Amino acid sequence: LLLNIQTIINNSPTVSASIGIGAEFIGKVAVADGKEVAAAAIQCAAEAEGLLANAERVKAVTPLCVGVGATSASFALLVPVLIEALGIGSNAQLCTELYLLC
Repeated sequence: LLLNIQTIINNSPTVSASIGIGAEFIGKVAVADGKEVAAAAIQCAAEAEGLLANAERVKAVTPLCVGVGATSASFALLVPVLIEALGIGSNAQLCTELYLLC
């Protein structure tokens, strides 16, 4: 019995060290898994940022389209008045050039 207790006492540091090494390995694997998940999340966020930038670019065209449409509508109302005011209704070429200019 004394020999068994002495053996247990002598092997306790070995068992303790093996448990510690195993726990350290499991902890480091968990950290590596966490870093892999974080990298995937960062990559996903970067892709989403790219898609958001593309949407912003598309959205930026809308005011331009509104401005062009409003200007065209204004000129469509203005040209007949100009033709009448300048008295060039009989000259088809000049009327066409005025419409193309405006």
